Amino acid sequence: MKNDPYIKELFNNYHPQLSDSGEFMQQLTRKLDTVEQVRSYCQHERRRLRRSFVVAFLSGIPVGIAMTVFFFFHPLSLHLTAPFWTSPLLRFFAHNASMLISGLVVISLSAGVAYICTLFYNLFSSHTSPT
Repeated sequence: MKNDPYIKELFNNYHPQLSDSGEFMQQLTRKLDTVEQVRSYCQHERRRLRRSFVVAFLSGIPVGIAMTVFFFFHPLSLHLTAPFWTSPLLRFFAHNASMLISGLVVISLSAGVAYICTLFYNLFSSHTSPT
């Protein structure tokens, strides 16, 4: 970390006047109370965020598993083969179109359900006061 001469000079020239010790203690107590309130609020929000992640995880996993099983046994067949596709990448997408689409649907549905569950959890947990 570099030493800034301007800041160093600013601190060296700063000599605050000391006021009555009772008034100073009251101001200090008020500021410390404010800091304590902010700290407890931040801890409450951090706990709430962790719970939101747990809700999203616990709701997304079963839905993802269920949708994966559903799409593995669902008779969805898309064959987009064309004889003039010479690119191996295009041929791969053409032959595996049903699995790729199924995978995208599984991921989007799992994420959607997790988002909705987290949204409802945050809606109903916001009415509780921090402890």
